[in-house]
Amino acid sequence: MFILLLGGDSNFANALCGNFSQILDNGYTYQEIRTEILSCFYSNGRQFNWNRFTARPNLNLLKQGQRYFHKELKITSTPPEVDYDINKGTMVSKPYKFSLEPRASYTLQEFSSYFYQTMPIDLQAQPPARMTGMLIYKIKQYGIDKLLFMTDAYAEDCRANQNVFNLGAWDNYSTIANQRLEEIKSNYSDNEPYYILKDRKLFNV
Repeated sequence: MFILLLGGDSNFANALCGNFSQILDNGYTYQEIRTEILSCFYSNGRQFNWNRFTARPNLNLLKQGQRYFHKELKITSTPPEVDYDINKGTMVSKPYKFSLEPRASYTLQEFSSYFYQTMPIDLQAQPPARMTGMLIYKIKQYGIDKLLFMTDAYAEDCRANQNVFNLGAWDNYSTIANQRLEEIKSNYSDNEPYYILKDRKLFNV
C-alpha cells in the first residue's frame, strides 16, 4: 500500500487506513485501489471514489491484519538477476534484498484456479461450476489457509497413488494440514516479525 504522510490528526490517519482495509476485505485488489489513487492524484481536484468499492460477489477471502502461512497467500521477492561475463566465463548474481509480504487479496476464483491446477481431478465428474458451492462451504468450514494445506496434502497423496480427487476424502487431510501449520508456526515467536517488507519510495508509481 502507499505510504501516506498525514500530519497531526492520528484519528484521521487510523480511519483512512481502516477504510482502505475495508476495500480490500470487499474483494478489491491493491492494483485496483492504486489505479484509482493515481487517477485522483493526476487529475485536478477529483476526490477518491469510495462508493465505487462496495462489496462485490467474489469477496476477498483474506482479512486484513491476520497472519497467513500458505505460500499462495504470500508474496516473495523475485530471484536475483544474474550477470554473465563472457570473457571470464562466470555468472555473478546481483545483490538484492529478500522480502516476504502478505497478499492483500485472494478471491474464490483464485482459489478455484489453484485447486484445479494442483489437484488430479476428473473434470467431468467435478466440473468447476458444480464445485463452486462446495468450495465456499469448505472455506467457511476450515478457513482458506488450512484448506490450502489440505488441498496440497490430498493432491500429493493422489499423485503418489495415481488416484483422482474424491470429495468425501478431502476432510481426511485436516489433521495433516494442522500438523503442517503447527510446524510452520513453531518457527516463529509471537514477537518475531513474520513478514519482511520491501523497501519502497514515498510514492511508488
